[in-house]
Amino acid sequence: MDIKKVCLVVLLFSLLGSTAFALDMMGPPTAALDKDQFAAGFEYSYSRIDVSTSGLLRSMSGIKSLDNVESNKYYARLAYGLSDNWEIYYRLGGGDAKVDDEGVDFNGNNGFAGNVGTRVTFLKENNVSWGVLGQINWLNSDAVGTYQGGTANTNIDLQEIQLAIGPKVQMDGWSLYGGALYYQMDGDFDTNWAGGKASADIDVNSDFGGYIGAHFDLGKNLSIEVESAMVGDGYSIGTGIVWKF
Repeated sequence: MDIKKVCLVVLLFSLLGSTAFALDMMGPPTAALDKDQFAAGFEYSYSRIDVSTSGLLRSMSGIKSLDNVESNKYYARLAYGLSDNWEIYYRLGGGDAKVDDEGVDFNGNNGFAGNVGTRVTFLKENNVSWGVLGQINWLNSDAVGTYQGGTANTNIDLQEIQLAIGPKVQMDGWSLYGGALYYQMDGDFDTNWAGGKASADIDVNSDFGGYIGAHFDLGKNLSIEVESAMVGDGYSIGTGIVWKF
């Protein structure tokens, strides 16, 4: 059994068969809720990003990266206002991913994903507010891959961090938001198959970028948001609908 092929197949099943990884939608960097107010919503995002490999996977297979990893994510979102200027939120959903890079053509199944974050408004001047946002996406999942009639059992740990700072400018019935963005993804997997076992590291280089979005009021408590983000290793677009109560 070709160890290089085993490593590649196991990596693909681990990353794409269990869940998607990508730039998640962020929304405005400023808090949007009053104290003790709730908000619920639904979000969709698409991203395309390059993933680097290191450790055993690179040394055994020569695979340095997987480029053009495309992902679709769907989230249900619940948020709560701790104060008029501080908000926390939680997302739960799923996604899929696929790779089409130098002969590698693989489609991953839907998997579960989670996200928790917070945003704080630290300055308000007329129709301009400034804030900071931080969110983390995490995964610990078991996956089973199949290769030449055999199976490979894999455990993957994955963490993603997104940090943003910037303004929100209030217009008549809508607002424009965005700012500077920092993104980091780190993970590792351990796998066992009939011929042995292996471990490897995966990551997206810690990178800076930016994002921009728009928030449109559809009614007193209903709104929709659209945004796009970009870092050196990829980009994303997303949209979401929010209901405050």
